[in-house]
Amino acid sequence: MKKGARIRLYQKYMNKIISCIKNKYSEWDKKLNDYYNPKGVLPQGSRCLIECEKVDVIKKEGETENTVQFITEVAIVKSVGEKVKKIKAGDKILFKSWSLDLVLIGKEEYPFIEENEIIAIVKQ
Repeated sequence: MKKGARIRLYQKYMNKIISCIKNKYSEWDKKLNDYYNPKGVLPQGSRCLIECEKVDVIKKEGETENTVQFITEVAIVKSVGEKVKKIKAGDKILFKSWSLDLVLIGKEEYPFIEENEIIAIVKQ
């Protein structure tokens, strides 16, 4: 077998392997989304469905009570839209409280946030 034919055969097999890995990854991603979001509310675009955990008021030392305070929250991402690139279901995130969109469906409130409004991913 000539060298060029071997390279083409190798590229063909590598493309098949990469395709299989991509398919498996998308299956795992869907299962992960279903695990963290059992109610079936799926965010669209670059939005994330979250569950809030904790609120922190950040205030610099020496400031008076009348100064503006930054309120940050910690949340767990339940589900992500198809355009979200850096955040996954199950990630813990830090965000400013006024960047939320609250949607009322039935008697439940669902908090959504845009990916670009997330300050940081909390690693433990």
